Amino acid sequence: MLALLAAGASASDLNKGIGTYLLVRTIFTCYLVIASTRVSGVVMAVFVVLALTFLALTIGAYAGSTGWTKLGGWLGLITAILARYGSLAGVTNVTAKRVVFPTFPR
Repeated sequence: MLALLAAGASASDLNKGIGTYLLVRTIFTCYLVIASTRVSGVVMAVFVVLALTFLALTIGAYAGSTGWTKLGGWLGLITAILARYGSLAGVTNVTAKRVVFPTFPR
């Protein structure tokens, strides 16, 4: 990032580039939300919150808003918690050969 600023790119241009990258990730994650509807509620929740995370970060980058970026950070933490729950449930349910942690199958 500093190298781009040193090379003559403005902070505004850098934010636009980051925003565009995040927009692509947002669109891709929305496709994953659609695909996840066939897996389980937990997996779908991970991708829905991840899409919202990328959306908030995209808006924050384009607008230069720290409020949106902070919201994106909090949503990212929620995404991580949901993903850890999903992995815990998956491993525990398979090894216990019964439902210990529900994943809300679809």
